[in-house]
Amino acid sequence: MSAISPTATSTTPTIAFAIEREASERRLAILGLTAIMVIGAGIRLWNINAVGLNSDEAVYSGQAAALAGDVGLQQFFAIFRAHPLLVQFMLSILFQFGVNDVAGRLLSVGFGVVAIALTYALGSLLFSRRVALLAAAALALMPYHVAVSRQMLLDGPEMTLWLLATYFVARYAASGLPRWLYAAAFTAGLTVLAKETAILVVVVCVSMVLMAMFAACCDQATHSRPECLRSQRQIGLRSGPRLYGPSFWPVLGFT
Repeated sequence: MSAISPTATSTTPTIAFAIEREASERRLAILGLTAIMVIGAGIRLWNINAVGLNSDEAVYSGQAAALAGDVGLQQFFAIFRAHPLLVQFMLSILFQFGVNDVAGRLLSVGFGVVAIALTYALGSLLFSRRVALLAAAALALMPYHVAVSRQMLLDGPEMTLWLLATYFVARYAASGLPRWLYAAAFTAGLTVLAKETAILVVVVCVSMVLMAMFAACCDQATHSRPECLRSQRQIGLRSGPRLYGPSFWPVLGFT
């Protein structure tokens, strides 16, 4: 009968402790994110209809009402009056249950709260859970984002879809699976349909994909050409793990 190695015996509790610690940190992160999202939603919903619609809100809501077939408002608001119609189309679905001022603002609040969750997801992927919670809390309490996501404006949905597209690109860069790239391309299209200024998201996505491809090629070259790794560090990638987190950049080839 073979004797059990003392090293193997001592390693088992260490692994079990690491697994339990990871699960505990995950639970705490979920509780923290839930609290942040509840606080963020409460701030955005507080007295949300205390003031009437401003000029932009009236135009977007009027477009949505025209899309919903409201005869009384169709004569005042042309469907193609301003900007792409993704958000207005979504609001027109809510207007099927009745045209009112609150529905559009509630839709915007929904996008704003989702943006908080996406900020956490992106921060957790690129950095760490602690950084992700800090970023989500900052966005939840940011006065400008609170003000924009309390109104029926296009900027809030545009930002949320932008964050989602960026998250998909980061997942593609980290895994190399094509489905994440397809999801990023689809979401980038939706972002532009929310507001045309989001065409800049294409530049972000293409730049990140090209950077990932370059990093992968350099990673293969470092085995035979160590100077490639030195050149990466010389152009400012020395602090790569600190910049985007140790779980992300090594996959791209930066060590």
